[in-house]
Amino acid sequence: MRVGVVVAEVEVKVVEVEVEVGVRVVVEFETRIWF
Repeated sequence: MRVGVVVAEVEVKVVEVEVEVGVRVVVEFETRIWF
């Protein structure tokens, strides 16, 4: 049970990091286009 919880927490953190990186890339990309 504990292993499953740890895996779930790691997956959530990975998703959060991917979203954060994705947002930064999009913002930088749009900024380069407009400015």
